[in-house]
Amino acid sequence: MSINAQVQRCQVSHKASVVFYILDSYTGYPVTHASIQIADIPLRPYVNKKDGYYVFTNLESTDYTFVIEADSYMKVTRKVNVGEQAPPVLPIHLQHRSDSKLIQDTTRIELKLRDQQHKPIEVGKEILVALLSHSVCARAIEDTAADETHLPIYSNQGHALVGKQWLIHRGDNQIEVVKIIDYVSKEGRYTIEKPLASPLEIGTLLYPAWSLLTDEQGVVLLPLPKTFIQEEVELYIYIDESYQKQQVKLQPGRKSEIIITAEGE
Repeated sequence: MSINAQVQRCQVSHKASVVFYILDSYTGYPVTHASIQIADIPLRPYVNKKDGYYVFTNLESTDYTFVIEADSYMKVTRKVNVGEQAPPVLPIHLQHRSDSKLIQDTTRIELKLRDQQHKPIEVGKEILVALLSHSVCARAIEDTAADETHLPIYSNQGHALVGKQWLIHRGDNQIEVVKIIDYVSKEGRYTIEKPLASPLEIGTLLYPAWSLLTDEQGVVLLPLPKTFIQEEVELYIYIDESYQKQQVKLQPGRKSEIIITAEGE
């Protein structure tokens, strides 16, 4: 007598977690009053650890769209693949709204983006804004070849450069944006997130840069560093693969407004 035993395999569903670290893009301080929702899964519980960390647990290993909101900040939407390959912590930098009450006494620049018909450009349009000022720039102190990830840079700001974007402005209006992720003080070298696309010559200046998204009125807000004391500043504005330079007169502790017209085809 033969017995045919049919074994049915059960697929085990592994649960996963995701951790967000939410920061103020201007101060770098944790944002502790944010709310996070998963699209199509309303009121999914999570843990707010009150130090900027927000933890979701017991999730299926799949793609989720997270919507992050906080008073005075612009809403952020992130699609995340939650599973074994997910980063242990996902940093999120929240951008201030133009009507933010948290920076009312801060020297800041409001850029109003307009199309060729003088109408506000669409919400969520990303632009790059760099501050072309010698008082806040860094400088390359050695020639560095392309594909390098360690840059010898001089700056009196030390570790303050870490976690920020920097614009390398080469000749013929060639630009490259790098993000510094680490600093080895003994060597005076900074580590960037991705290898250099082109060589970096000694003496080249690196300027602080921000990637900003337009709000519903086509506006972006750039709060300036508290140590910035110039009465006038030059901005480098990069949008739709074209750039503009703008001189802005500053009002200490107040908002200065400029209108930027995006170039049409």
